[in-house]
Amino acid sequence: MNSYDPLVTLLSALALGHSIFLSLWSLQKASGKHAYRFLGLLLLALAVRLLKSVILIFFPHAPYLVPAVGLVGMSTIGVFLWFHARALLETGFQWKRSDWLHFVPCLVIAAWQFVPPAEAVVFYQYAFAAAHMLGYMLLVAVGLYRNKSVAGVNRRWFGWLLGGMSVIWLVFFGQLFSDSRQVYVLITAAASLVLYGISFLALRQSATLFQLPAKPNEAWNAIGEQIGKLFMDERIFTDPALTVQKLAQRLETPVYSVSKAINQHFQKTFPELLAEYRIREAERLLCSPQYRHLSMEGIARECGFHSVSAFYAAFKNYHQRKPTRPNKRHSFGSLKIPF
Repeated sequence: MNSYDPLVTLLSALALGHSIFLSLWSLQKASGKHAYRFLGLLLLALAVRLLKSVILIFFPHAPYLVPAVGLVGMSTIGVFLWFHARALLETGFQWKRSDWLHFVPCLVIAAWQFVPPAEAVVFYQYAFAAAHMLGYMLLVAVGLYRNKSVAGVNRRWFGWLLGGMSVIWLVFFGQLFSDSRQVYVLITAAASLVLYGISFLALRQSATLFQLPAKPNEAWNAIGEQIGKLFMDERIFTDPALTVQKLAQRLETPVYSVSKAINQHFQKTFPELLAEYRIREAERLLCSPQYRHLSMEGIARECGFHSVSAFYAAFKNYHQRKPTRPNKRHSFGSLKIPF
């Protein structure tokens, strides 16, 4: 018996078993969730591709139909990965008839299998399938990079999945230039490790994984409520160094989403919202006997203004007059102070 046989047998069982297990698990959870459905099909396509390698390890003279089916399975991996990503990145994703066009290259590869299997033809078929898979992986990577609103759990998932698929693709690509038994062992070993990693993350975070993106209005209003709570309860607006970037870090939310949430929820820009809360705080301090000992510069500092001149300019822009302490003839009763 060849020294590789026990190792290959073990790795093959792990890779195929885990691929099929995860595929069934995903399809079982697919009710109403496209993300699970496409993940299941992706893993099923990967299992078909791995099965081809396993059969050729033990039966080197298997009929040409075996590698042909494996090649078709490989050509669909990238497409299913792309649709899996779209189901999570696009709000309200729905399957359209035009989406079937993504499988045209897969049909070309399938039809190509009827060409007499000369060595040069097989090489180009395999190269085409590898390029096709890589193209869709790059599309997913670009889509993830551009979509900054992907939830943290889903973003980690994509990182794992893309990283794992990249490892498997590199092994597939290496097989273009070497058809040795060692390469087949490497394929099954890489697939086993990747699938174990994917299953660990998927099962560990199954409760929060693949949460569909909320509609923009709902998501931004939710962020707006969080911002309002931070401003009201923790008065973070009194921090002179507060920026939209720091606020986004505090919320663990992309800067774009924070800005959009402020625009929609408060109908203001971030500087306008910040100035309004600081002026309201200044009015509260000016009205309170507890702070009568503070000068205008002291009040400006307490409210988060960098300087008294910035305080005067913002106050005058808001009230069309300079800030003064209220008396019987002068009050801020026209403005409700929500503190």
